[in-house]
Amino acid sequence: MTDGVPPETGGPGAAGADTDAGRQGTGSLLDLLNVAAVVVDVDGRIVFWSPQATDVFGHTAEEALGRYAARLLLGEEDRHRAVELFATVMTTGRSWAGTFPVLHRDGTTRLVEFRNVRLQDDLGDVYALGIAVDLTTLHDVEDRLAFSDQLVSQAPVGLALLDADMRSPSNTSSRSEHPTESTPPATPASSPRA
Repeated sequence: MTDGVPPETGGPGAAGADTDAGRQGTGSLLDLLNVAAVVVDVDGRIVFWSPQATDVFGHTAEEALGRYAARLLLGEEDRHRAVELFATVMTTGRSWAGTFPVLHRDGTTRLVEFRNVRLQDDLGDVYALGIAVDLTTLHDVEDRLAFSDQLVSQAPVGLALLDADMRSPSNTSSRSEHPTESTPPATPASSPRA
């Protein structure tokens, strides 16, 4: 146990935990997508705001925290639908995914792909977690992945997996560790002549 958190719960020292806390931009898919996370309380006020949310929506944490998400991020014409979706997530616990037009701080409207789920804390309070990606960024990454897939699948290069003795694993699996002496093939028996 480190810092009161057992390693198996994802605390420091857990398998797969990032041991380099200062590491930035490792080139993972999440880094490429610049996935934003926003947590909203039951009243619709923003209570958590990730640094990536600043990139996606344009507002700093100081500007966003405590504000009503619908008023900050949505145009008047989209607020009613968003409030309905929020209420469904909060009352039923069913998640929602889709694309929504969002007002960026710079005044432009951008399409953002959302995944929204209900969270519950140890006191029983519920929140909505919104994971968001700018749709243009998402399509760009999808296009690059499709191109990479086509490049690899159509490359005129063959790949082989070999063991340390330069044998194919499929050829070595049927061989025993200690091959037996081979016997010469049997010669056809000659028939006795009468």
